[in-house]
Amino acid sequence: MQYLKRALFSLIFFFYFNPFCSSQLVLIPFRKGNLWGYADTLGVIQVKPVFDKADFFNYTQNFSKVFKNNKVSLMNHHGKLLFPFSDKYEQYSDYYIVKQNGKKGIYTRQGIQLHGFEYSSLECPCYYELYKKESDKMIGLKNNEFYLVDLKSKKAKKITKPIDSRGFTSGEGLSAVLVDEDNLTTVPYPQRQSRDFPKLNGYSNLVHCETIFMNQKPVFYVFCIWKDGKKNGYIGQNGVVFYKD
Repeated sequence: MQYLKRALFSLIFFFYFNPFCSSQLVLIPFRKGNLWGYADTLGVIQVKPVFDKADFFNYTQNFSKVFKNNKVSLMNHHGKLLFPFSDKYEQYSDYYIVKQNGKKGIYTRQGIQLHGFEYSSLECPCYYELYKKESDKMIGLKNNEFYLVDLKSKKAKKITKPIDSRGFTSGEGLSAVLVDEDNLTTVPYPQRQSRDFPKLNGYSNLVHCETIFMNQKPVFYVFCIWKDGKKNGYIGQNGVVFYKD
């Protein structure tokens, strides 16, 4: 009986503290030819390679940036795009301000569209004395008319031209600049060496370029593989290669 109790305790300890027993898969960018998708830590494809570029997941916010045809979107852990591929996006509170063809729309963090791509500008009401106490709202500009846009509903109330406390009138709006990071490699701290992992014996010139965190604990280390001076793909601490030419 005492043996069974110890065995049961060990089993509970293993499942509770082992991060790979979590129902949430660790996903790693996987390149197949020139396209990118995602695989689990064993190299099994979970999201088909259809993107021009795919970033590592942010497991705190549970999304990743993906790119196609020079446009960007966010994808959740289930492979769902939170908004269509667009020119730019900006996170504002619990919402995304997304820009397409010079117009901006609003999406929730669950991927629900609240407002279509109809505003040329969307700004925080905190810039305006008359509206600075408004919560979950934005000042929108559409067809040269101003609106108080409710972020919790699809309602928008027309207002007179607001005076900006910064000294100019509304119209600049939110924007996000996308940086091409294809030839850049971040170096996590603390830096791990490939010799720390037996499965990476035989590889040379590996650079530790990503640490996967879950619940603020490191659960998986990823190294960059280089070819002809360029980043060719990734290899995990377990020796699994995340690319296929």
